[in-house]
Amino acid sequence: MASESNQGVAASAVAPRGWRCEGCGYPIGGMALDAGCPECGQRVGDADPRRRDGPAWAKQRSASAWLATLIALTTRPRATYRALDFTGSATPARLFLLSCVVLCWINPATLHGLRIGDPRWVAGGIFASKALLALTYLDVLAVSCLMRVRGWSLGPGRVERVAAYAAPGWVVGMGLLTAAWLAGQPVTPMTLGLGVSWAGLARSSAWVGPAALAVGLGVLLLPFEGLMYLGLRQCRFANRAESDV
Repeated sequence: MASESNQGVAASAVAPRGWRCEGCGYPIGGMALDAGCPECGQRVGDADPRRRDGPAWAKQRSASAWLATLIALTTRPRATYRALDFTGSATPARLFLLSCVVLCWINPATLHGLRIGDPRWVAGGIFASKALLALTYLDVLAVSCLMRVRGWSLGPGRVERVAAYAAPGWVVGMGLLTAAWLAGQPVTPMTLGLGVSWAGLARSSAWVGPAALAVGLGVLLLPFEGLMYLGLRQCRFANRAESDV
């Protein structure tokens, strides 16, 4: 059915019935592809799902493609999500998510365990990575329910891909937390040692510890949630194509 629609696009140069503008969601079925959306002015042909060719990682599984995707999502997330492909297997997206949370094993708990030679802290770092994976899929579940209420064309499969490619947010957040932790450690070859005593600050007042914990959680969560939000905004009206999820 989708292939017939695509052939119809090429033959008639009009948008198939059911298409919506990717900018505002306005129904554009039957309109000329080179026309502008009556609601927001975006070109009708830009809503063609075949224009979504995916990030570099979706095309090739290599270290360079992974790094290129990570950089693209952190420096130009809107454009990267606007090209996100929803066809075919979700395995590449899931592998990208898994690789990012594995990278988050480098965190304050792991480094503390390595510094004092206590494997329990290193195991705690592994737990932190698992927790990030669990938080990602809890977000997918919550957002999927929200999408039903909002009427956006994002089923659970699409939301999962958006969330998977928001995983660089976990890397950024964990990196910021790790840098802050290193700044408060004694000067050694593996620390920055900038003279910030977080333990001393936490003991200075009863409210400093909880406040620092809240700020730390915000630093960890905000980059991921920010990418997730941008991705949902760019993909909420994406039209469906053959083998779409």
